[in-house]
Amino acid sequence: MNFKLVYRFQPVLFLGVLILCFFESCSVRQQLAKNVAHFIKGSMVLNDHLVGFSLSDLDKQGVIYEKDADKYFIPASNAKLYTFYAGLKMLQDSIPALRYIEQGDSLIFWGTGDPSF
Repeated sequence: MNFKLVYRFQPVLFLGVLILCFFESCSVRQQLAKNVAHFIKGSMVLNDHLVGFSLSDLDKQGVIYEKDADKYFIPASNAKLYTFYAGLKMLQDSIPALRYIEQGDSLIFWGTGDPSF
């Protein structure tokens, strides 16, 4: 094998591999965007509701896929605040975790909805 010939074409070979990797990463990115779009369009849950979605590449600071990302939505945290306020007004200051009764030699118990249990 002629090592001088291999050494001479080493920069060209390196550049070729680098270009191939660049185009391969572009096709992977496009394929990922295509797969995400197919998943979102095929989802019965996501198509029946107003959903915004954005998938970004943090390393390259670019958007891979977005669907309704520019629309304004009411954040779920606002709904949680209303629920929390209603809970404070409606519930007592403490909630028992379990209720139980004794019938003969049996112990019958049931949950009361305490989320910490």
